[in-house]
Amino acid sequence: MSVTITGWVVILVASFLALTRPNAILPLALFFVPFSATSVINISAVSYGLSPAVFLLIVFCGIQAVRGQFLMPIRLSGNHLTGILALVALAAYVIVDLGAGGLLGGLSLFQITQSAFLLFGIGTAVLVSILIHSDKYFLMSIKALLWSGVFVSFWGMVQAVCFYSGIPYPADVFNNSISDYADMFDQRSLNVIRIASVAVEPSFMAFSLLGIFAFSATVVTLRGASASRLQIAAALLSGLTILASTSTTGYFGLAVFGVLLFTRKPIPVLVVGLLTLAAFVIMLAMLPEFQQGVAAMTVNKTASGSFTHRWSTVIEGFEQFAERPWFGWGWGFSTSYSMVTIVLANLGIAGALLMLMAIVMALLGSLLARSQSSSEYEQERVHAVAAEIAFLVSLASCCISGFKYVTLDLWFLWALLLGLQTRLAHAPSSSGISDRDKPAITFSSVSS
Repeated sequence: MSVTITGWVVILVASFLALTRPNAILPLALFFVPFSATSVINISAVSYGLSPAVFLLIVFCGIQAVRGQFLMPIRLSGNHLTGILALVALAAYVIVDLGAGGLLGGLSLFQITQSAFLLFGIGTAVLVSILIHSDKYFLMSIKALLWSGVFVSFWGMVQAVCFYSGIPYPADVFNNSISDYADMFDQRSLNVIRIASVAVEPSFMAFSLLGIFAFSATVVTLRGASASRLQIAAALLSGLTILASTSTTGYFGLAVFGVLLFTRKPIPVLVVGLLTLAAFVIMLAMLPEFQQGVAAMTVNKTASGSFTHRWSTVIEGFEQFAERPWFGWGWGFSTSYSMVTIVLANLGIAGALLMLMAIVMALLGSLLARSQSSSEYEQERVHAVAAEIAFLVSLASCCISGFKYVTLDLWFLWALLLGLQTRLAHAPSSSGISDRDKPAITFSSVSS
C-alpha cells in the first residue's frame, strides 16, 4: 500500500479543511468524482486505487459522525423520502439476492467487491441527497460540479497538447491509479489521441462530462443572458472536449441531450446544433487524422475488437438472464456492457423492476416538485430540469456503454435530482425565512 504524490496533497487539504471548514469537504469530494484514474492510496495486493472522491467522502462521513451530525433530525419532502425508500429497497434486494445466490452456488470475491461498489454508490446517492438540499451544501456542490467540468476539460486539452507536441504527458499527476483499467487512458486511434483526461479511459471521461455538460448547457439554455460565466464555461468546454474525445459514448450522449432539450427549447437547440455540426464538419475537413479517428470510433466501430467484445457480453447477459429470469445470479456475476442486460442478468426481473421503480420515482418526484413549487424558486426549477436531463442522458449512455456504478457520477446526479425535490417543496414562510433554513425536527410530509 502506498500513498501517491497527488494523494499526499489531497490528504493535506482534507486535514486542513477538517480543522477549518469541514463542510467544504463534501463539495471537494464531488469535484473529484470524474477523477476515476486518480488514486490517493494504491493498494497493490488487490490492484485497487482509492480515488479522491471516495477518500474524501469517507473523511467527511467520519467527521460528521464524530460531530454527531447524523443523529440530528432531518426534514425531507414526501417525494424525496419516497425516492430514498426506493433506493433503500433496491439496496436491500441486492444484499438478499446476493446472500441467496451464495447459499445456492457460492460467491466469488469479484461479486462481493462489485456488490460493495454498487451499495456504496446507492448509499452515496441517499446521503448526498439529504445533505445537498440545505443551503450550506447546495450552492457549493453545484459550483463544484461546474468547476470539475472545466478542469477535466482543461486537463484533456493538456493531454492532447502533450501528444501532438511531443511533450511527455505527466501521467503521475492524475493518471496514477494502480487499478487494472487505469492504464487505458493512453489510447490512440491512428494518429489521433483519444482524450481520457483524468478518467481511466475515454468513454469514462465522456460519461463524466456528459452529466456536467447536460446540466450546465440546460441551465444556460433556460436562463439565457442571466446564466453565469462559470455555467457558460462549463457547458462550452465540456461540450468541446466530448466532441474532441472521439468517444462513441460521448457522441451518443450528445445526441440524446439534443433530443431532450429540443422538446423544451426547439429554436435555440436547433441553432446551436447546426453551429456545432458546422464546426464539427470543418474540423473533419481540416484535420484528416481527426476524420480517421472519428470514423474508427463511429461508422467503423462495428469492425473493432472492442465492439465485438462488448456486444458479446450483451448477448451473454441475455443468455444468463434467460437461465435465471426472476431473481438473477446476484450482483457481479454478469459484466455485460449494457445497463439493461447487467441488471436483468444479475438481479432478474424482480431486481430490474426495483431499479426501474427507483428511477421513475426520482424523475416523477422531480416533475411533481417543479409543478407544485413556489414561483420564488425559479432557480431551483431550472436546476431541477437540468438535473432531470443530465440524469436521463447518463442513463441512456449506461445502456450502450455499460452501467458505470463503480464511479460516482450517476449517483451524484441521482442525489441532486432527489435533493432538489425538498428544496422546491419548502417554500419561504411569512417571516421570509425558508423552511430549509430552520432547525429541522422531523421528516416533512410536504407534498412536492
